[in-house]
Amino acid sequence: MSETVNIVAHQIELVVNNKQASRLRQHCGAARVAFNHALRDFKEGLDANEWRGDMTLRLRFNAVKFKEYPWMNSPNLSMNAGKNAIVSLGVAIKNWNASRQGTRRGPKVGFPQPKKLKRCGYKYQADNGRGSVKVVDNHVVLPAIGPVRLRETPRFTGEVRKAFIKFKGEKWFVTLTYARPADPPVAETGEIIGIDMGLKSLATLSDGAKYQSPKPLARLLVRLRKLNKELSRRVKGSTRRKETKRKLSKLHCRIASIRGDHLHKTTSEITNRPGLGEVRVETLNIKGLMKNRRVARAFADAGIAEFLRQIEYKCRWRGVGFRKADRFYPSSKRCHACHEKNDALTLAMRDWACGHCGARFDRDWRAAINLRDCPEESLAARSAVTGRGEHVSLALLASDVRRSVNRTDYSA
Repeated sequence: MSETVNIVAHQIELVVNNKQASRLRQHCGAARVAFNHALRDFKEGLDANEWRGDMTLRLRFNAVKFKEYPWMNSPNLSMNAGKNAIVSLGVAIKNWNASRQGTRRGPKVGFPQPKKLKRCGYKYQADNGRGSVKVVDNHVVLPAIGPVRLRETPRFTGEVRKAFIKFKGEKWFVTLTYARPADPPVAETGEIIGIDMGLKSLATLSDGAKYQSPKPLARLLVRLRKLNKELSRRVKGSTRRKETKRKLSKLHCRIASIRGDHLHKTTSEITNRPGLGEVRVETLNIKGLMKNRRVARAFADAGIAEFLRQIEYKCRWRGVGFRKADRFYPSSKRCHACHEKNDALTLAMRDWACGHCGARFDRDWRAAINLRDCPEESLAARSAVTGRGEHVSLALLASDVRRSVNRTDYSA
């Protein structure tokens, strides 16, 4: 029996020269052309009452690609870019079909859309299976491109499973995936901590520790608005407009990098505590909070949803228990000393005195203590959402695509 493994990823900046950057863009273009060609071919098959899987689409594309796209017949271009793009299209079609039939969990998935440079940017998958991309002497060896220097050493070791290239913020990045050993068993004993999330403090722990958010968007919002106004004044297609767009892209990348770096450091520090046995957090309706225009930008700037995601998988990596309290558990309104509930509590009251026992504490700290001492019946587990499947004919699928997808340009 094969050992169970987990797939982990590490994104690293690439240090490229002009020649390497040009070849990377060429590979991204090849992936975009292959995806759009295969998507157009799949729709034509639906119109003919024929289901064409990703293997069929790849064979049909390979038969005509050098004739329709002569620039692809180049020794400096790896065929992995087009192949992986069509494979990803097959996955997207499969998810759409399963979502349409009701057999796929989660939000509804729409029909795949053609990729355009303005919307999708430069990106492609470079590998051709396990071991086809290697890391040697702080360089990643990409097919048809060769060794490209990495800005830092990968955190993980072993065989590279996949490699994804992406251009963002005027920089090239590679995301390398590795296989790591199975998660250790969850510790039966150890310290239990509760974590309360909020806008004033990103995370407040039951032992009194607090982690503040750097709020990168709020700090750089004036500069962001200035660049957006400058962009609106530039003439479309002009050199100055392109330069402003580059500045704006770099600023967005910087904001995201500051937020991501802080979240990773914070979650690692919390989950690496010696003797930690379990982490308990509140269940937040992030989508509902984001609909409130008064606090949506602040919640997005704090990255609370990403904070919860990282806490969960890092606890799993380190054998630490992770549990969520019921969404309606009154962690902020309940006194941790006498368990009296204060229904008159408002968001403006950052600290309050209990009317029953007189105890007065910080609101967030009190909520974290209540989460730590949350009763078992209020620690709800996630419930699986199931759907039902139904048989759908290819003709019906084709007609549905024609109704739901507007006329689009499939050119690269």
